[in-house]
Amino acid sequence: MVSVWDDEVEIEKPGLFGKPPGIYENIAFDDYGMIPAINHTRLVRIDKSPMNYRIAPDREPSQAFALGSLVHCGKLEPDSLSERYVMQPDFANSPDNKDQKGTRSTSGATSWCKQQVAAFGVQAAESGRQVITEAQWRQFDGAMAAMKTCPQFVRDVNNSETELTIVWNDRRTGLLCKARIDAAMRGKKLIDLKTCDDSQSSGPLATEFEWRLAKYHYDSQAAWYSEGWYTLTGEKLPFWFAVATVNKPHQCIYAPVGEMSVEVGRNKNILRMATVLRCKQEDNWPGYESPELFELPEKYLPEEVSL
Repeated sequence: MVSVWDDEVEIEKPGLFGKPPGIYENIAFDDYGMIPAINHTRLVRIDKSPMNYRIAPDREPSQAFALGSLVHCGKLEPDSLSERYVMQPDFANSPDNKDQKGTRSTSGATSWCKQQVAAFGVQAAESGRQVITEAQWRQFDGAMAAMKTCPQFVRDVNNSETELTIVWNDRRTGLLCKARIDAAMRGKKLIDLKTCDDSQSSGPLATEFEWRLAKYHYDSQAAWYSEGWYTLTGEKLPFWFAVATVNKPHQCIYAPVGEMSVEVGRNKNILRMATVLRCKQEDNWPGYESPELFELPEKYLPEEVSL
């Protein structure tokens, strides 16, 4: 353990079902989720309110999240792809798909089609696999093709440890933290893989992704993972993002996050963790505060008023 602790920090213990600080291989994602420690996804909820951090339920996975998980598995854990996913047949175009009058149909809204989808879902659940639509499989194939256009990323991943779980005590608050790193080249870099549909973007993918750094908290994600790795190993490694498009033309960009952006993200995390610690010590998790009045954002107000 690196000696990076601030003075008078009370170290949170892992508890009965937790894991002590360290770097772990071969921990399934569901088991990772059960580790009682703060992850970055949960931490950013405190930007809304401490109550949102404390009790907000996990959201249902979006289509983008499901696709991203599929691509991660295909690239980083290919041996488990068939064990975790199964593609749903195109029941709508089956010759057996007929409407109530017995007429051949290509609609997915027929009773027969709905019954087949439901039965297929039950079978998949019983086998522990997630159902993926044909459209998602096409996007998956597109992302896999995109990554092949970036040989440096492919080489780096092939020379990395993938899907590592790290657990550490935050050096400022002592609270237990965790992260799941896509790929780590020890002594060189940490890598995270993102997928992107840029079909509606008006500019280059690199410009679009820089906006996403702020919108989706990727700046503080980079800082979070880097901080955890440094606490455990003493290595201050650059954090790289690979961004693969799921739409044509399939492309992939790969670059580190700038030090200034990581520092911005780190400062956000410091404030967030301080809020978590204070709320925990006081056992008080307040929700939204009412404003004195509701007003349009400044950019929508007349100039003489906004000044």
